[in-house]
Amino acid sequence: MTIETFTDEKTFITKTIDYITSLSPNTIALSGGSTPRPLYQNLKLEATYYQVDERVVSPDNENSNQRMIRETINPHDFHHFDLTLS
Repeated sequence: MTIETFTDEKTFITKTIDYITSLSPNTIALSGGSTPRPLYQNLKLEATYYQVDERVVSPDNENSNQRMIRETINPHDFHHFDLTLS
């Protein structure tokens, strides 16, 4: 196992995107929250994306992880939670 330490966000994003790209993934699992947003904004891979967590809010809510993923990556092949709120 290799552990790398980064001193700035830009280097972290660049190195992480390079690593993910080197794996040539067919599928990618995406977590929500604000932490991965800068990485997702730079992740432009043709893959099948799966959302792996969600808050119990509608997909158009400002706190929706699905909304954040759609706004940052705008994936063509995106499998997400279908929460119906009543």
